[in-house]
Amino acid sequence: MNATVPEAPLVRPRGRPRNDVTREATRRRILDAAREEFSRQGYHATSVDDVVRASGLSKGGFYFHFPSKDAVFEVLHDELAEALYARALGAAVQETEPLDRLAAGVRAFLRGCHELQSARLVFAHPGGTHELLERKRAEATDRFAGLVQVSLDEARAAGQLPPVNTRVLARALVGAFTELGSEVVRAQSPSDVEEVADVLVDLLCCMALSAVVGRDAAP
Repeated sequence: MNATVPEAPLVRPRGRPRNDVTREATRRRILDAAREEFSRQGYHATSVDDVVRASGLSKGGFYFHFPSKDAVFEVLHDELAEALYARALGAAVQETEPLDRLAAGVRAFLRGCHELQSARLVFAHPGGTHELLERKRAEATDRFAGLVQVSLDEARAAGQLPPVNTRVLARALVGAFTELGSEVVRAQSPSDVEEVADVLVDLLCCMALSAVVGRDAAP
């Protein structure tokens, strides 16, 4: 006679009430459903009802955890920005040369745009203007530009770049690879992503070459 194996009890952090675990699971369920809907049909076209239906919860359950669709999007955007930043920084610190760090970070960012489904909610459906979307994009741009500027400053100090305004150049580079994010999320294969990354890395190489030529030509 086969004995029935009891289910394993829910494991939760010591001292954390069961209700907290349940609330977090429900909150995650809403976020995952919203990410699917935003990615599929775009932020503007997605309603709270769409998210509620996709999550299988009630509208009251939605509003218990989030006051609005904007609040859900803000959390998802912050999660994506954090994931992309961590990928870029993690790849950059593996390199020793400033421009190599920058190139590695750019590649990691673009690969993340292709691999992370949540990237579609930011890059694939940019149509229309919205104060929240613009504010979140501006926040992410500032953060990434700061990371890029560190490498540019180091490269300039090492004579690998001409004496350019690294703050402006950093924002220009971030603008370039975030603009290409919409192309990357629609890429059919990783090789397509690498092709886009190669263009940006080649741009960095051209910048470095111009610095070397200018230095060698100086009297």
